[in-house]
Amino acid sequence: MYPKRWLRRLRQKGDRGRKGQAVVELAVLLPLFLVMIIGVVEVADSMNGYVTVVDAARDGARLGSKNLATDDQIKNLVVLETNRLRNATTTGDVTVTHPTVNGVAAVRVQACNTRTLMLHVPLVMPNSFTMCSTTTMRMLPPSGTPAPGPTNTPAPTNTPGPTNTPTRTNTPVPPTPTRTPTPCPWWMHC
Repeated sequence: MYPKRWLRRLRQKGDRGRKGQAVVELAVLLPLFLVMIIGVVEVADSMNGYVTVVDAARDGARLGSKNLATDDQIKNLVVLETNRLRNATTTGDVTVTHPTVNGVAAVRVQACNTRTLMLHVPLVMPNSFTMCSTTTMRMLPPSGTPAPGPTNTPAPTNTPGPTNTPTRTNTPVPPTPTRTPTPCPWWMHC
């Protein structure tokens, strides 16, 4: 009986030490794990914001290339499309210019959004950063207007008359032999 008590006490003392070790490990690893999780969320949110800014600049340039809106309307469209981001984009963050690219009139839309991070770690990560996207599209002529430049009209060609082509004849095909059923083995119980 005496050795059983001794073993029981030894197990209880060992368990207390292991519980303390688990608490220390949790205290060390939990902050690192939480920083990793917040980092993944931050990167995903920033990528979503960047895709939104790129799409908004592209849509603004597409609208401007069709001559369907003024510069202020293009800016308002970009601001409206970036409205769902955490940090608001204003019309001052959107620039609309009309450059000439390869001798063709174009519209260039630049949209910027300043992102504030959820987790600010001094000396490691900045508190905020700016994402910008620039899209340039050539101006399209109004619908119904022919495109500028010469058009090549194909010249008429002589088409030959009907030709004698051989016709196919149906040839009888002999029937394929059918497979005869094989007897069922005794172990399958067919």
